[in-house]
Amino acid sequence: MIRVFVYVGTVISLFSLLTIIGFDIRSILPAALYTSRGYIDVRSSGFSLEPSSYIIYQTWVVIFILAIRNHFKGKLYWYAVLVLNLVSLFLTMSSSLIVFVIVLLLSPFFILKSSTKLKLSIIIFIVTIFIAGVSILEYWGIYGDFIYIFQSKIEGFLTSPNYTTDSGSFRNYTSRIGIEIWKSSPLLGTGVSMSVYYMYIYEFAMGIDHFGEILTPTTYPQNLISQTLAETGLLGCIPLVILLAYTIIVLWKKRESDRLVPYLLMGTLCNTAYFSTNYTLYSFYLWVFIAFSAGYCLYIDQLHKKLTISVINNK
Repeated sequence: MIRVFVYVGTVISLFSLLTIIGFDIRSILPAALYTSRGYIDVRSSGFSLEPSSYIIYQTWVVIFILAIRNHFKGKLYWYAVLVLNLVSLFLTMSSSLIVFVIVLLLSPFFILKSSTKLKLSIIIFIVTIFIAGVSILEYWGIYGDFIYIFQSKIEGFLTSPNYTTDSGSFRNYTSRIGIEIWKSSPLLGTGVSMSVYYMYIYEFAMGIDHFGEILTPTTYPQNLISQTLAETGLLGCIPLVILLAYTIIVLWKKRESDRLVPYLLMGTLCNTAYFSTNYTLYSFYLWVFIAFSAGYCLYIDQLHKKLTISVINNK
């Protein structure tokens, strides 16, 4: 099943990259399959509405490619598939990529079983890539754009600025509006999918002096917790937080019991962090991988019980 998912994800990555370089396959696809807002011309977004949604899906594609590397026919084929999907992932040019990079680089130290030699190699690799990356960006003259994506937007999201001139500051702005909506009905919230109708009440009450991006009729709080609080109150948010936390704890405890679990943990950590900048509460296709991770842990428990019972019966 994972292999099929990887193949499908690779086809989507190829489509996304071909579209970026000018081969617009949309002209031969049914309109129902394609929902991009136009980011596709400069950023990779697959079949998703925008890159910030695609990165959630594509991260799992890359992680599963790493997880089933021994199931490919030849290393060269595996490398080709991995590089293709990594390029599609990084061309989303999303600030959330910093989460993926951090999880990927720290996993050999805390999640995956790895030798001291591998850990040292990773440290050398990180330093080398950093120096080479900065040099290349300076040479191409796009260091400023890089800083905008991975510093300015992140600072805008984390510091609650008085402007909405980039997507980071705008996500912070809508998230804070979500909290204000929740305060008006802390226990039950406004109702499922209803927060969008309350956003304008607080549009000019958040201390914004300079507007860049503005609210639209389809703007929700762009943060999972903020949106959940706004629409379902504490009664909906508390179980959701418990569910996510419990899933991560279970995956962490079982990371050494099966070779696939560490990768499921990596994906779930990335997924959870991505939710802080997206309104994905009802996008079930983006939750299916976390559900798969929880289900796989249940499968492991049941398998171990069957093996234990079988051993006892044989004795």
